[in-house]
Amino acid sequence: MYKRYLFLFTTILMISLLSIGCKSKKDDHKTKSDDKVVNHVVSSANVSNEDKDGVLFATAINFDEWIYFGNPDDRHRIYRMHVDGSGLTKIVDARMEGFHDLKEWVYYLDTTQPHTPAKLARVKWDGSEKEVLVEENVEMFQQSDDYIIYAFENNIYRINLDGSANMKVVSSDEKVCYMKVFDHVIYYSTSEGLFSITEDGVNQYLIAEGEFPRFDVKNHKIYYNDDKLYSMSLKGIEEKVVIDKRLDNTFIWQDSIYYNEGDDLYQVNIHTGDTHKIYVDSYLNHYYEKDDKIYFYGHNRIWRVHQDLSTKEIVLGTGEEYLARMFIEVDDRIITKNVDMEENVSHQMAYKLFELKDDDSSKKLSDVAIQLFESKHGKILYTDAKDKKLYELDITTNDKALVLDKMIGSFMSYKDMIYYTDIQEGFRLYAYDRGTGQHINITNIPVTNIKRTQDRLYFLDNRKRMGILDVHNSIPRYIDLFTTKYDVIGDTIYYKNEDDLGRLYRIQDDGTGKERLTDYPVVDIYAHQEDIFNYENDHYANKGQVYYVIKQGANLLYSIHNDTKISKFLDIVSMDLVDITIMDGILYMHIASEGGSYYVLEKYVDELSYKVFYDIEKQSSDHRKYFVYQVDDQVGYLYGYDEKNNEMALVIDQLIMDFQIEDDWIYYSSFDSKGNYRPSINRYHMNDHKIENAIHVLEDNVRTFDFKVQDNTIYYCYDGAHHLFKKDMETNQVITLSSDCMRLGAIVDGWIYYEDSLDNPKVLRVKLDGSSTEVLTSIKRRFIYATPQYLYYLFVTEETTQKGILIKKNLETHEQQVVMEQLQWRDLVLVNEHLYYKNNGLHAYNFNTGIKRNVYTGIVDDFTLHGQELHLSIQDGEKNKTVTIPLDQ
Repeated sequence: MYKRYLFLFTTILMISLLSIGCKSKKDDHKTKSDDKVVNHVVSSANVSNEDKDGVLFATAINFDEWIYFGNPDDRHRIYRMHVDGSGLTKIVDARMEGFHDLKEWVYYLDTTQPHTPAKLARVKWDGSEKEVLVEENVEMFQQSDDYIIYAFENNIYRINLDGSANMKVVSSDEKVCYMKVFDHVIYYSTSEGLFSITEDGVNQYLIAEGEFPRFDVKNHKIYYNDDKLYSMSLKGIEEKVVIDKRLDNTFIWQDSIYYNEGDDLYQVNIHTGDTHKIYVDSYLNHYYEKDDKIYFYGHNRIWRVHQDLSTKEIVLGTGEEYLARMFIEVDDRIITKNVDMEENVSHQMAYKLFELKDDDSSKKLSDVAIQLFESKHGKILYTDAKDKKLYELDITTNDKALVLDKMIGSFMSYKDMIYYTDIQEGFRLYAYDRGTGQHINITNIPVTNIKRTQDRLYFLDNRKRMGILDVHNSIPRYIDLFTTKYDVIGDTIYYKNEDDLGRLYRIQDDGTGKERLTDYPVVDIYAHQEDIFNYENDHYANKGQVYYVIKQGANLLYSIHNDTKISKFLDIVSMDLVDITIMDGILYMHIASEGGSYYVLEKYVDELSYKVFYDIEKQSSDHRKYFVYQVDDQVGYLYGYDEKNNEMALVIDQLIMDFQIEDDWIYYSSFDSKGNYRPSINRYHMNDHKIENAIHVLEDNVRTFDFKVQDNTIYYCYDGAHHLFKKDMETNQVITLSSDCMRLGAIVDGWIYYEDSLDNPKVLRVKLDGSSTEVLTSIKRRFIYATPQYLYYLFVTEETTQKGILIKKNLETHEQQVVMEQLQWRDLVLVNEHLYYKNNGLHAYNFNTGIKRNVYTGIVDDFTLHGQELHLSIQDGEKNKTVTIPLDQ
């Protein structure tokens, strides 16, 4: 099993002031110091340069060809860039998110903190003549053709573009949540509704009541998200559903709506509904259009796609390269990074160094804020998260020394050379000789993701290529390869192919031998080189094992040897996996936690094999074991695992709540994909793989849903309706059996048992034909088990802990007897007519014989059922230990 390391530190929770009083639910509406920056790549003077990679730089600034934006590689500081990706230059040391057309003046909030009110300022496009326009802490602003519109203390003001003629346009009793300017009209929302008013402060109009935390105004319509994407006229009429699903981030341009779902970017025609998609990434945001191209952020990169989604490219950004290497080894000590939050790092995550100890704990080694790091001669080379410079740290004395007084984007060392990208030089690649102090320029185009194997350096550029550099010269060669994630063994490159849905490929570094290895997108790749030296060619052998994680529902870990095409399934790993590394025969996994920190799991590589955990009462007669891998408390992915052939198959490619198998059908419950929490039941045929919809609930926000299947008939209930329904799959007839059901128990001898409440339930039963209903208990009783003659239930005596007494009731004579006292509801496991329970050890009660027996006599912290085994968590001294007990013991 995996070992888990604990990290002790304090996390500061930052809450944006801008969101206070602005909810996401819509009600039904009724009809001065200068900050000059030297331009290192593109000169503002009339000069012409051509770099050695063939890029022709413009002789003068043409604003139509330039944009400014928040640079994700410099904590969203404000930069400008030519649309071809050249000329990257910081304009001012303030922060923004999003993109804008470059003009003579750049307007911004003068802060380096995210989502923080600040003074409204402007600066010339070249970084000169910075000036403050509004001294108050402005919360948001919009630029129109003639004015700057800004919000401050529940009011909206207007100033001229030079900051003069300040005029109050709106005075509100409520906080301004959001605003947009369209066709000389200001549209704004408060908790009272959505309003419009002209830039001159007249013709104020209530468009709709309710709360609109975000909206857009395009094509003379207002678009907003609630449970669906809606549109309405500028006067609040003609409301209609545009896209029937919950969408958090949309972009409207011309006749199309763009939105991100999963790893795909979608384009939907507003009029026809025609839909196209392209594989890009998850969590795309801040869309912007220029010259038939759509720009947006995605995982610390700036992406660009054609408006028809025919092409995609990365314009700028290293991605989350700082997460690609979370472990290093220094003198046999395993060092990892974990996060703190520091105000002086602009509220961004600042990684600190921790050492993994043998007792499953970790020790903080230093307070330096680390971004990238590697081991070098018993010390650590790292880039500082604050100033981006390269330092060397002695973790024994905690002394640090400056190595490179430059802003470093990425780096890799080899002997006395350090290869790095210079952020202020547009991420060009340089080589620095620590012995001579000489800097050698290698590329004049942006470079990211530097890796090294033996004496070769690998890197990515922004032209969908991989550069390969022999460290003994300064001229790289290139192969065409569009990827965001890769690793190398010898001469073989394993990479995520962005041109083929993110699937795993491998190719020789001379561009030959390209082959696809997976059908699903790859999440992480780690190449483990075998240290076998070949003295004939003075190189290490081209041998090793590649470990990779694919996204097939959840994250599945596989390995493949460099000499074969056959992959081996190893495990299902966390959906929040950040990085994997192998050192000294141990696989380390860095996992993100909900609190913003990370934890580490480790396992010996030789012990990597999958042990399936399944419910033995939910299986079929075929060779697979079916189970749900939970990704949260409610839902997970349904898999079928072939133990004999070690093959894992995703059965249903969506999140489900529960499943049952009858004959050749798998019945499963799930919520719809629209985010409305509308449950449904479908069934999947295991032979021909067809899917049929059985039940679809129309009510929104259903939180509990329960069903049973018997003889091709589905019995189900859910909160909201509180009815117990029965659907015959042959006739499609649906009837109501009861009107007071909240949770199903079991189907026994022509009766279905159920509870009528979630808080203080009674146990009832109803005939399967609905002909008779019986109340079997008073309140605070939980159903446990039933036979044709007896009912077993838990009489709840402590509501908060759900502790109670197990009662056996004769259904004919109504006599009752106490079976066991003080059982906790969450500590009960029912399987094979046995009830397993925790009470000064672990015990089992046989419902057929009435015999109790001891299963484990020691103190049990917790226990779970996994297939034919019980897994007990116990204390072994100061450590946790898992004990496995077969069910037949």
